[in-house]
Amino acid sequence: MRSLFTLPGYRIWPPDSPEAGALLAEQGLAPSDLDRAVAELHGTGWTFVGMNEDALFASPAEDRSDFTPLLWIRVLETLGRAPAGSATRFIRDGALPPPGIHTG
Repeated sequence: MRSLFTLPGYRIWPPDSPEAGALLAEQGLAPSDLDRAVAELHGTGWTFVGMNEDALFASPAEDRSDFTPLLWIRVLETLGRAPAGSATRFIRDGALPPPGIHTG
């Protein structure tokens, strides 16, 4: 059994990194889509600061050290790329929309 100390850490990729670009491509999204989702979910005083396979991370513009995760399913639902209620269903019972329903 591998020690927890030898496992790689939890990574959050900066928005302009190649890894973030690959994640956006997987979701069929552009950086402008993320700006719009963050603004709709948190208001215009927020910006996205990073992402990984689990979530997009947003922060108040005045304090980029304090950030909040936004699950991808929530982002996709906000952008109209997943059915309404998808995030609530996922949080409640782990159910995701059928494959392909949210791709660009």
